[in-house]
Amino acid sequence: MPLETTAVQARKQPLLSGLVLLVASAFQAITGSLVGPSFDAFIAEHSSDENRAKVFGISQALFMIVGVVGPVLGGWLVDLYGFKKMLLVAAGLYIIATIIRVSVSTL
Repeated sequence: MPLETTAVQARKQPLLSGLVLLVASAFQAITGSLVGPSFDAFIAEHSSDENRAKVFGISQALFMIVGVVGPVLGGWLVDLYGFKKMLLVAAGLYIIATIIRVSVSTL
């Protein structure tokens, strides 16, 4: 009997990992969709007309750099600590970014 239980648990483990990945990806998409556009709106609202293009250029350059560095850093974290830990780090960063965004919007 313990062998059957172990076999059933082994079959459920990929399903659980897939579910964790799906939930984490959905959470990343939701929080990520809040950060970019709201940051652009914040820049448009708080920059002068003369400075706006420069500030947008710098911010978009930073987003592109993060888009290149992020996957490399994520791969490094996966190699060192595993996939779930990397997702936890990413979720933590998105939570921090969302909290910052919400706190800025209430100023």
